[in-house]
Amino acid sequence: MTSKLSWDEGDTDNVTRKLYHYSPINEETVELDPERLGQNEYSRREKQVASTPRTFFYTDPNHKEPFVSGRRFSAEVPASLIYDLTKDRKNLVEKVRLRGGDIDDLLAEVKEHGFKGVTYNQGVDVVAWLDKIQAKRDE
Repeated sequence: MTSKLSWDEGDTDNVTRKLYHYSPINEETVELDPERLGQNEYSRREKQVASTPRTFFYTDPNHKEPFVSGRRFSAEVPASLIYDLTKDRKNLVEKVRLRGGDIDDLLAEVKEHGFKGVTYNQGVDVVAWLDKIQAKRDE
């Protein structure tokens, strides 16, 4: 399945995307800090893949992985801050691959280009956000 959403090319800061995060936190708003990567089983596995701090979001509240639970939070972000790895219009994947880089190098390259998140598909469309972000309860 490929992403049907346009994220970076042609988008402006006036176009926003609503992202969904699930957490056991019982608050109305929460600051999500990517430095906390590794605090649950899923993110511990993800930290083994790449140590770059990131917070995971879904692009559709009706399409999340079955093991994800908790209260739903959402954040609206400028679409222009999300780099679409499935389209890779800046050819960052190849650039990093040719240098012999890994996923951490790719995420660093994304940040160097001014993006705060990356979207890709792993059975569902996800966004890995690379900066602190405020989210509000969305249930």
